[in-house]
Amino acid sequence: MVDGVGVAIDTPKAWLVHTGDFKLSRTADGSGTDVQKFSRCGERGVLALLSDSTNIEREGATVPDSRIAETFTQIVEKSPGRIIVALFASNIGRIQTIVDIARQAGRKVIISGRSIEASAEIAKTLGYLTVPRETDVSIDLLPDYPGEDIVIITTGSQGEPMSALARMASGTHKQIKIQPGTRWCSPPSSSPATSGRSARSSTTSIAAVRTSSTKRYPTSTSPATPSATSSKR
Repeated sequence: MVDGVGVAIDTPKAWLVHTGDFKLSRTADGSGTDVQKFSRCGERGVLALLSDSTNIEREGATVPDSRIAETFTQIVEKSPGRIIVALFASNIGRIQTIVDIARQAGRKVIISGRSIEASAEIAKTLGYLTVPRETDVSIDLLPDYPGEDIVIITTGSQGEPMSALARMASGTHKQIKIQPGTRWCSPPSSSPATSGRSARSSTTSIAAVRTSSTKRYPTSTSPATPSATSSKR
């Protein structure tokens, strides 16, 4: 999450630290969490560290964004039809990566979903997201483009029933209808709280596009889900 902050509270006994939304590996643009500030807190003595991660029970390190970018580049190169990518609306860095790869491949980008559209507009205003005018396409113009020219960035990776992805899968989305050859890209796992509905949503998605394909790209479920090895740092 861009501009995410943690909080260090100085008490008479010791420090209390709340990490906020963080990511240890660098994003595609080279930005990342200032781990040195966390280290300085540790040197002063921390009574309690308040932190959570849905991937904390997973061994190993979180997949770096560079590998995710490589995988998505391959997906774009090998997909003959429309590509739909589901992710968190707050993951602006990932949105930028997808936009850049789509632009390099000559594809247009449509951002669909109330929350992700709002996040994208705010990020553009603040200078955190750049979508070239020739790449950015209104959803109203979707029928004017063949599938091989389009990448749709949307929400619903956690199986939210009213998300744009869920509505596409169920056939109730007013503007986006699933076409043969469509490829879905979504995180490989969901958070514990949403695993059930995420699985149901994925099943619906696959059933809706039997002539299409689903791809799980290698990534953590959100920008703030370090695995066990990453968190131990």
